[in-house]
Amino acid sequence: MPNGEEQQKNPRGEFPIVPRHSHTGVDSPLVQFIDLDGVRNYRVSFATATISDGTALVRYFSTGLARFGDHILVAAPYALNGVVVTGYVNASGTSAVVVQNETGSTATLNVGTWIIKVLES
Repeated sequence: MPNGEEQQKNPRGEFPIVPRHSHTGVDSPLVQFIDLDGVRNYRVSFATATISDGTALVRYFSTGLARFGDHILVAAPYALNGVVVTGYVNASGTSAVVVQNETGSTATLNVGTWIIKVLES
């Protein structure tokens, strides 16, 4: 520190308090980049039956090399408006897409091409 000032620590004592400053790029020691070769995309087409409020529908899809520990991202082809979607690896090579209705009424999603993205762990 300039002028022989002692570096202060935050209340938890873990990291030094940094004076006001600006950035021109990435603080590389604080950011970890991943290799995008481990990302696989799958396009699936499906529609849901009518889903009652508070209930879920699960669909299973072949996702090649997906394995437990991988991350699954699901992108819908339209606005979900209160419908919550998540994905997970169900078995080696198979991912599940869970469609949960939290709209307050029944919901039906139209046929569309969804994207399932597998991020290799």
